[in-house]
Amino acid sequence: MNAADAALVLGVSPRQVTRWLRDGVMAGQRQGSEWEIEPDEVERVRVNITNTLAPMAPELAAAEMLIGIVGAIDGRAMRDAVAHAREIVALAEEWEKRAEQGASGVINNEVRDTLARHIEAIGTLTAALRGTAATYRAVRDHLAGVARTLEEPQDA
Repeated sequence: MNAADAALVLGVSPRQVTRWLRDGVMAGQRQGSEWEIEPDEVERVRVNITNTLAPMAPELAAAEMLIGIVGAIDGRAMRDAVAHAREIVALAEEWEKRAEQGASGVINNEVRDTLARHIEAIGTLTAALRGTAATYRAVRDHLAGVARTLEEPQDA
């Protein structure tokens, strides 16, 4: 099989397979511009990858779950922020109607307090989104380190 077919079986890029072939991590024969790899060799490397990843399975599952939870939190925070923004727009529209009807241009305490609550809530949601973004970055960076480790030539 060629490098592209081996990559599909192994769940890596064809470029990674070519790198492993060049580095001697994986055995294959060069046929012009292509590599020819025996199916048994691809299976040997697949088993090695599986055995390498097995101890990390709980960590990878936890990272996947964390990403799902953080995504749900972000989605909820965004929906809540939009709802607060809509309330602010509704307050502005109500205030504009009052002004058109000749009401005083001075904002009353109820409107001011309601507006302040919505702005504060949006600030809190923004902080939550910043926190989940930091969590995403930390998980991404950790998984990138795991990926780099897996890409390093090893005696497979």
